[in-house]
Amino acid sequence: MHIPSSEFPIPSPSPWLLTEGALDTLKLWALFLMTLDHTNQALFGGEYASLTYLGRGAYPLFCFAMACHLIRKDPMDRYLQRIIAYALLSQPFYLLAFDEPQINILFILCFTALISRWLLEQSPVWQHLLLGLSLVSFVLKDPFDYDLVGLVFPVALVMILQGRRIGWFWCALLAVFLNIDLGHLLSYEEGVWSMAFPVADFCWTTAGTLVLPIVAYGSSCAIRTRRYLPRLTFYVYYPAHLALLSLLRLGMGKWPWEIFSIS
Repeated sequence: MHIPSSEFPIPSPSPWLLTEGALDTLKLWALFLMTLDHTNQALFGGEYASLTYLGRGAYPLFCFAMACHLIRKDPMDRYLQRIIAYALLSQPFYLLAFDEPQINILFILCFTALISRWLLEQSPVWQHLLLGLSLVSFVLKDPFDYDLVGLVFPVALVMILQGRRIGWFWCALLAVFLNIDLGHLLSYEEGVWSMAFPVADFCWTTAGTLVLPIVAYGSSCAIRTRRYLPRLTFYVYYPAHLALLSLLRLGMGKWPWEIFSIS
């Protein structure tokens, strides 16, 4: 998604920054991976684990695009207005396409932009402290798909773009914690809590989070053209693909009426 950057002072451009055309390519990668995951979840109930693993690469790519724009220091107001409007438009389709009543990724990216902008205005001590505290957020039950780790992930990427080596450490650590979900670790049966760590699943999802963004970046960075897609392409695509998935679910008899039930 396109996000103008904030107004805080940031060092000169990084060699890791992408041109607008390269960012378009990177975002197309993200949309492709996201669509694979959404199709698997909406139409096949997550039956194909490989598509889920591939889908884990989408969010880091969106965060990297956000970090690239954050470091360019444009005002953020227009972006926030646009993304909130499309997030509201997308939410009904999101609820119809998936069985879990969560907020969609556009809301998460909006919160992520606000938190990242605020955190990057703080001193390095506070940045490291809050990045560290985010690592324990997986024990909290919140409406965010990636917990607080996902909301601060662009900060680590901005650190890399600023040439701060500690950013690589935080990026790798946060990417690992993006794949830790307390709901998958703990189970409750017959009055007894138990913990099981799905090692294979964790390794594959973490590989998707770390490796696929590197592949997408490597295939995009050679592109030196200007922006070649309309500015609203990504905003329009998001609710459109959710609407299509909702209609396909209806045709397959998988309409999730239970999410509207009142207990």
